[in-house]
Amino acid sequence: MQQIHFMQLVDHIRQHVQKFATDRHSVQIDPVEVQPTKKDHEGDITVVVFPLLRFIKSNPADLATALGEYLQSQIDEIKAYRVIQGFLNLMIDDVHYLRFLSDIKSPESFGIKPVTEKSKKILVEFSSPNPLLIITLKNKF
Repeated sequence: MQQIHFMQLVDHIRQHVQKFATDRHSVQIDPVEVQPTKKDHEGDITVVVFPLLRFIKSNPADLATALGEYLQSQIDEIKAYRVIQGFLNLMIDDVHYLRFLSDIKSPESFGIKPVTEKSKKILVEFSSPNPLLIITLKNKF
C-alpha cells in the first residue's frame, strides 16, 4: 500500500475522479470539487457530484454510487462510502491516519526544513512584553 498523506490523498482522489470520467464516460472534467465532510454526516472527505452532471448526464445518486464503487476499488485508503443525494462521502481507513502519525513521530527533523545555499534569510523580531502595562493594570485594581 502506497503511503500518502491527507492533501496527497485529496489530490489522488481528484485524479481518480478525472480518470473515472475519462475511462467510463469519455469526458474530460476539471476541476473536481473535494471538501471535508460536514460534521452532521458520516465520512471524512466529500466529493461534490453536482458539478460533474454537466459533463456526465446521469442521476446524481446513481453517478455518486458508481463513482464511490470505482474509488473504493482503486484507492486502498477508502474503506467505505455513503451517497447523500449529490454528495459522495468517503470514509478513510483509520490505518491511514495511524500510519501518518507514526511517520511524523519518527523523524526528529519533521517540520524542519534544512538550510541550503538557496534558502532565504528571515529575520524574526521578538517583541518583549511591556512591563509598564502590567503595572498600569495592577494599579487600577
